[in-house]
Amino acid sequence: MTKERINDSNRLTENLSNFDVLGHSYPIPLTAECSPTKERILFKSSILFSSKGYDAVSIRDIADSVGITSGAFYNHFESKEKLMDVVLDQAREYYLLYFKHLDECLRYANSFADAIEIIFQEPVRMRNEYTSYLFSLVMTEQLRNKRAGRVYTEDFLGYGVSFIAAWLDRCVENGWAKPFDTHTVAHIIINSVMAVIINSLPDSSPMSPKGADAQSGGAEGEPGASGGSAGDFKAGQDSPDSPPDDDAGYNSTGTLVRLKEYILGNVEVS
Repeated sequence: MTKERINDSNRLTENLSNFDVLGHSYPIPLTAECSPTKERILFKSSILFSSKGYDAVSIRDIADSVGITSGAFYNHFESKEKLMDVVLDQAREYYLLYFKHLDECLRYANSFADAIEIIFQEPVRMRNEYTSYLFSLVMTEQLRNKRAGRVYTEDFLGYGVSFIAAWLDRCVENGWAKPFDTHTVAHIIINSVMAVIINSLPDSSPMSPKGADAQSGGAEGEPGASGGSAGDFKAGQDSPDSPPDDDAGYNSTGTLVRLKEYILGNVEVS
């Protein structure tokens, strides 16, 4: 099936259960046993919540975007709160689905360089605008919504860092690289990937670099995501130096390229 990048939030596919998710078409519904209308509510509300913020979106806004009445909304969801729960479930499902795909790709690695290349390449290759909206929504609402906070800390950070660290440990166990601080490197990789996801959003989104600057008055090019300095990842180094400056800005695929090169240049291979 031809891959479809969702560039216009007003354009819906005929059957959302087969639309592009993280670069691949998966024959799974957005919610269990849901109707096309329920899928559209979920799809449109995810984008509205991410673009405007959960509190700023009303049931009427969601209904108007889907083309139904406010009363008809309640035929599918009990409340906006219940809808948000399903949206967060979906964000978590797609995030974990990405790591399932990444695990399959990493099984073809035959060296440390292979593994690092796959870890950095797949997020860029597989990203699309819709999942960027979903993931940025979790990051936006994590401090206001307890459930979003759990998804962010336990899945986006906790699971993501553990997954990457485990594969880096496997590289050491396989004799591809000498021991290094795999957990710190994994944390930096996940934060950098999140920055690239944010950069995929339209400028109008509050989570995009320009959108955030417009709302907060921040300087253009100021980082829009929490990170951490990449360091000298050789074993025994307690005070790592920062990686080379990124002329293209933190929120760019150029950052991933530079970080990948920095890791490959500082981790000793066997």
